[in-house]
Amino acid sequence: MTGKILLFLLVFTGLISAGATEKILIVTSSGKTIHPTSVTLRNDGALEYRLSGELKKSVIGNDAYLYARLPQPEEVKNADKKFKSRQWEDAAALYRKAGNDHRKTGWRVYCVYNEALALDNMGRKNEAILALSQLEKESQSDPGQISGLNQARDFLAKLLIDVNAFDEALELLQKQLRLNDSSLVFAAHIRRADILQKLDRKPEAAMLYYRTVLLFPNDPRSAEALYTCYTLLSALQDPDKEKIAEMLKQNYKESSFTAQLPR
Repeated sequence: MTGKILLFLLVFTGLISAGATEKILIVTSSGKTIHPTSVTLRNDGALEYRLSGELKKSVIGNDAYLYARLPQPEEVKNADKKFKSRQWEDAAALYRKAGNDHRKTGWRVYCVYNEALALDNMGRKNEAILALSQLEKESQSDPGQISGLNQARDFLAKLLIDVNAFDEALELLQKQLRLNDSSLVFAAHIRRADILQKLDRKPEAAMLYYRTVLLFPNDPRSAEALYTCYTLLSALQDPDKEKIAEMLKQNYKESSFTAQLPR
């Protein structure tokens, strides 16, 4: 692992919140919230819905509502199935179409994120970057999508680092550092350290990995960050590596990274 950049695993079902909610709702352009029992998205973006106790369906035009939250659409379920069976090409195409169709129904961010993840799994990082960059340019009316947008930005920063677009990545990471989500703030610090490592600024990278662990000792990725710090100090023949090794042994005894330390 020595010399490798610390990259956190992206888990398909856990990183980004899906658009599904317990309650179906529509928020109109005037700010009114409608709670229908069922909703269907039309090809023109309009929503056809039925209220409790009513037999007749109503229709609200695409321009008449800010956003809606719908159950997971069948096309998104189909994309998920392709993804889980590692059919990346098909999954990416299905997510792309569903993301375009469901821009205002709670599934846009989920679909774009997973499209990018499928593209990355095929080694098509530039296409993944392009897909995620679209989210940065879009306005999002649904506050329920903000968490997903922040996670998508973290993934975009990771991809930009992969292709050595450090200035663009740092601009995004500055936004991430201002979040209230400790997990994403931790990741932002680590990705800044990754950049330093890729620039061969090993002492600075090691220090940033170390300081991040001090700030977030209970983050589940702290042992990996500390081990990366150890490998960098080892490469530099810095005696402080023993201090880091001792921290790993004391604070992260059960970690697989601690198990990699020399006996």
